[in-house]
Amino acid sequence: MTPLLVEVFLVQVKPICTSEVALLSPAERLRLFELRSEAARNEFVSLRVCLRLILAERLGGSPQSVAILAKLGYPPVVRDSGWYFSLSHSRTYGVVALARGGPIGVDIEADHQVQDAMAIARAVLHPSECDWVSGHSVDTRSGAFLQLWVRKEAVVKASGQGLVVGLDSWPVLTVPDQAGSSVDIELQGRVWRVRDVAGPSGHFMALATPCLDVDVRLRDAPCGWSPGQT
Repeated sequence: MTPLLVEVFLVQVKPICTSEVALLSPAERLRLFELRSEAARNEFVSLRVCLRLILAERLGGSPQSVAILAKLGYPPVVRDSGWYFSLSHSRTYGVVALARGGPIGVDIEADHQVQDAMAIARAVLHPSECDWVSGHSVDTRSGAFLQLWVRKEAVVKASGQGLVVGLDSWPVLTVPDQAGSSVDIELQGRVWRVRDVAGPSGHFMALATPCLDVDVRLRDAPCGWSPGQT
């Protein structure tokens, strides 16, 4: 059986320009102007324009013509195409994950000092995960938490359920005291494989798919494009 091909595009977030906004759908432009901070607007446009350029190349149309369907409780998909996608951003970098034939979820976080890491861990992690995080030194505890956090985010994105799923009820550790590089978990009657993916230096990144046999390919942004170019 042919593995599910998942393409992961790393995008450097840069200031937006008018020509990029023109590539968005009316709903996306409305969402853009609802965002309060410049950083959030840069992230939103950078990823959405990159996504539309990639899909336009796959579908043979214009970026504006790509019909994206996003419904609560379902993973986002492109209408009548079989293409599923997932987006994530972390200030300087963003990531676009794309697959045809199955839902996917991706998440990226910059390595940073998480204030009250253990208090947050107890609120959102499984007890076995809390024990694993607390076993790290104070200097490495934030990184341990973020490694698990991006895995959980990737799974809930792939499932389409968002954070309504109780994150503390299912662990993403391979065994109670190890993180490993990938793990299979069951969530709402479906098995997901979540794996760590090599991202930019100083970042944690994870990918989740319903298929256990997956071919992950890291790609550059399409046609040498990067946010901020006109």
